Amino acid sequence: MIDFGDDIKEMERMLDPEFLVKAKKSALKSTQRKTATRISKLVRQEFNVTARAVADRLKLSLGRNDTEAYLRYVGTRIGLINFSGKFKKVRTTAGRRLGATAKVKKTARRYVAPGGFIAEGNNGNVHIFQRMSKRQKARMPIRKMTGPAIPQMVSQQEVLDEVTKFVEQEYPKDLTNRLDYFLTKQMGK
Repeated sequence: MIDFGDDIKEMERMLDPEFLVKAKKSALKSTQRKTATRISKLVRQEFNVTARAVADRLKLSLGRNDTEAYLRYVGTRIGLINFSGKFKKVRTTAGRRLGATAKVKKTARRYVAPGGFIAEGNNGNVHIFQRMSKRQKARMPIRKMTGPAIPQMVSQQEVLDEVTKFVEQEYPKDLTNRLDYFLTKQMGK
């Protein structure tokens, strides 16, 4: 948790509270959006996932009295097909076959899904599927293969440390800019 309470209390004594409330709320929203972008960039540096996939699982909210801002990442595991899933010739004990591969991390090699194949599911979406057991002769049952969830990617310690530093630098700048803006606007009236 990052606390700027002392600086804000000093400003409250000097300024009209209405301007300070507007400036704080505006600065929180601005910092919140910048932080979401920063998190997306950090996650995408390591994982082979799109910015849209990260943004779709983000919930932005303000706390009570608009003094706190929250970024919540929600959602389940992402289908393996979303990590550049594609068909590729793979070696098996039965010889070379067409199999499904995906690249979850940018620095890692492509992951070969054992017994994996790409097909359309019941809902019409394309996924990488796998038979439930290796010795299975029947076509069914199958299961959709998944990679990590966005909340798992975001909750890595390196990402959290970097974001904490980022917020500590950006929030005071945003608050100062917003205060200047509102004071200039009030002076111009």
